[in-house]
Amino acid sequence: MNRGDEQAQREATQQAPDYAALLAATQAVERSLSGFSGGVWRFFADGCFAVGAMTVDPLDEQPDRGVGIIVADDDPALRLCFELRDQLGDREFAAAWKVKDMRWGVLQHPTKPKALIRFAVQATLTEPGGEGHHVSRAFLLDAGQMLEPVLRRFSETGTWAWLIPASVAVREHRRQGPGSFYDAVSRCLPLGACAGGPVRAIDTALAHAREPWGR
Repeated sequence: MNRGDEQAQREATQQAPDYAALLAATQAVERSLSGFSGGVWRFFADGCFAVGAMTVDPLDEQPDRGVGIIVADDDPALRLCFELRDQLGDREFAAAWKVKDMRWGVLQHPTKPKALIRFAVQATLTEPGGEGHHVSRAFLLDAGQMLEPVLRRFSETGTWAWLIPASVAVREHRRQGPGSFYDAVSRCLPLGACAGGPVRAIDTALAHAREPWGR
C-alpha cells in the first residue's frame, strides 16, 4: 500500500466509522466493488461524503431538468470554483469551467445491506488571469440514506447534474413559494448530462441496500 492509499484509508475510516469493518475485510470488499477498478482504497481517493442531493427543476419546459449533489461551500477542492462562479458571468464561467470526465462506481458491504455510490468528476478551471487548475473530486452517496426518487433522477435520459453549495440548497429549501430556477443554478457548478452512465451503479447500490438480510 503506497502513501496515497494509506491516506485514503485513514480519511475513509474517519469519515465513515460504520465502514471500518468493511475496510478491514479487504478480500470481501474487493469482490464487492462494482463498476470500479483500482482497489478499495482507490474508491475513496479524492473522496468526500456529499451533504445530500436534491432534484433541480425549472418552472417551465426548459431542458435543464436535473439533479444536484450538495457539497460544502468551503470544500477544499471546489472552493475556488464556487468563488469564480459567483464572480463571473454565465459565458465567462462556461469558458473557464470544463468537465472532462464523470464516472460512477459502487462499494457494497459484504455482510450488511449497505452500499456507497461513488460519483467522480474530473474538470479544469481557468482563472481570468490564465492560471489553470485541475479539479478531481469524488462524491460518496449512501444508497440506504438517500431518497430513491432522487437517486433515480440521475438515470433519467437528459438529466443534467449540478454541484450545489450547501448554502444555496438550504436557501432554496427555506424559500416560501416557487423560486427562480436561475437563482439556484447560477450559483452551482454545471456538470452536464449524465447520459445514462449511472444506471447500473444506482441499480446495483439500491438493490443491495434494500436486501432484508444481515441487519
